[in-house]
Amino acid sequence: MLSADIEVFYPNVPLNAIHDVVENAVTKYHEEIKGKLDHELCSIVNNYLVFRYGSNLFVQTNGLARGVACSLYIANLYTPAFEEHMPVDPNVLIYKRYIDDIFTIIIRDSHKEALTYAKERVVFPSLKLT
Repeated sequence: MLSADIEVFYPNVPLNAIHDVVENAVTKYHEEIKGKLDHELCSIVNNYLVFRYGSNLFVQTNGLARGVACSLYIANLYTPAFEEHMPVDPNVLIYKRYIDDIFTIIIRDSHKEALTYAKERVVFPSLKLT
C-alpha cells in the first residue's frame, strides 16, 4: 500500500495547460461554445489574482489560487486528463485520488520496488508527488 500527496497542488497547476483542459470539459457536450467561453473564464478567474499580505498587494502569476471557488474544480479537471491515459495494469489493485491525495495498492516484492513502480506510472506534468 502506498499513499502520496501532490505537493502544493493548486499553485503548481500550470495556467497555460488548464485552458485546454477546461475547454475539453466544457465543450464535451456543448461543441457550439468551443473556443468562446472557456478561455475567457479561465483568464478572468486565474490571470488577475491580486492578494494582500500585510499592507502590500501582490499578483499571483503561477498556478491556481486556493481562495478562488473554481480552483478545486479546475484542478480536478487537470489531473484526470492524465489519469485517463494510465494503462490498466494487473499489478495495480487499487488506484484512488481525492483532490491531492493518492492511495494505491501495488503488487511488488518490496516496498522500494512498489514505490519505484508508482513513480514511473503516476505522473502529472508540473506536479510533484511525495
